[in-house]
Amino acid sequence: MSISQRKFSWNRFWRTPLAAPLLIGLAVRLAAFPLAHLKNPELVRHWEYAEIALNLAAGKGYSFDWGYSGHNFTFPTAYMLPGEVIIHYAALGPFGDTLPGHAVLFLEEVAFGGIFIFAMWKLLTLLFGESKRTRWGVWLAALYPGFVVACATYGIASAVLAIDALFLWSLVLTLSKFRTGERATLPAIGTGIFAGLLTQFRSESYLMLGVTAMALLWTYRRSFRSLLPIASVAALSMAIVCAPWAIRNEIVFHKLILTSINGGFNFWRGNSEQATGSSWKANGDPVWTTDAMWTQIEPGGRTDSLVEFTQDAYHRKAAMEWVRTHPKEEAVLAVKKIAFFWGVDPYDPRMGILYVAFYAITILTAMAGLFQMRKERAWKNNRVRDMVVIVATWAVLYSAVVIAFFSLERLQILMIGFYFPFIAVGAETMYAWLRKSVFTGALNTA
Repeated sequence: MSISQRKFSWNRFWRTPLAAPLLIGLAVRLAAFPLAHLKNPELVRHWEYAEIALNLAAGKGYSFDWGYSGHNFTFPTAYMLPGEVIIHYAALGPFGDTLPGHAVLFLEEVAFGGIFIFAMWKLLTLLFGESKRTRWGVWLAALYPGFVVACATYGIASAVLAIDALFLWSLVLTLSKFRTGERATLPAIGTGIFAGLLTQFRSESYLMLGVTAMALLWTYRRSFRSLLPIASVAALSMAIVCAPWAIRNEIVFHKLILTSINGGFNFWRGNSEQATGSSWKANGDPVWTTDAMWTQIEPGGRTDSLVEFTQDAYHRKAAMEWVRTHPKEEAVLAVKKIAFFWGVDPYDPRMGILYVAFYAITILTAMAGLFQMRKERAWKNNRVRDMVVIVATWAVLYSAVVIAFFSLERLQILMIGFYFPFIAVGAETMYAWLRKSVFTGALNTA
């Protein structure tokens, strides 16, 4: 490409509705660096990722540190999925647990924020064209406080928000090309890759993706045979992305482990005498294994890398027994979990007044968007219909996941990112209504 061609490309970029929100969105995220506490970052909030990454950097392999009976052991691990660990390793590996390492990790999170803005612009343009609601949506994606703060938490939120948006865009694009008879192989490959990446961050992704595939195959049941090759391409791409983690676990543990070995612990956190429906207790402490339970879990005289399986099985068994013997409490917990997930978690110390206010506005805007789309009969647009089917499926499934485990602020933020197109429609609708009302009121007063 010549210099003149590169200049033309940049000129074209500056004229797109993406340019300003993308650059300002990145600037706002960079300006949030005080929240990241770079000199003393809150890596302890996500200590598992950082610890495994630092062990990798120290030549100990993909391993985790465990403390038993006053002794510390480092064992190969499958306790955490590799997605966020690799992101931590890319920063902490070369630079260590230092200020430069923390700064690089923060910049990685900011970059994921930029990818989210770009992917949301592509999705909204695909759904609504170059309309006002697309511009509203891109600006909101750039400036929404929850997404900005996510890049300062050193957790999975920024990366998964970006991958979710890329996945939703590529999936809707694949189905759109399939309907019009265009070649859909490339977007199908992208869909599979993004789906595979999701499984490396969130264990429930296999369930979400599997049920979503069934929902879409049912939606397109009349074209099932024609759609099957495209679906196979996406499935194969996903399998290729997932394979390294599964193969590594088979070699190390001689077991088929597609996700992680912390499901039993998290299941117990949501279904036990300590469970509140949240990941937090009423006194502000996290729901966590007691010292008495930990003593029972400790292996007597035999400590090896299978300790993770011992811990997982112990918690799972304890939770199942509690569910069996406390059906009434389980029913109450289920209601609380849904209320916390779609509303506000009163036990979460991070849900201050600002978060609650912005979340209330978010829900109101999303509801306005849904109402407006129904009024416009927007589902007659096949792309919008596909998006609604996917988002509705994920909303139901994530509600089921929360009932099975517990409500978590991070899951709420991720779900907001997934139904963000509704928010874009609602914001554009509410602004138009307010502008018309104010303008009409001013005229009547005059």
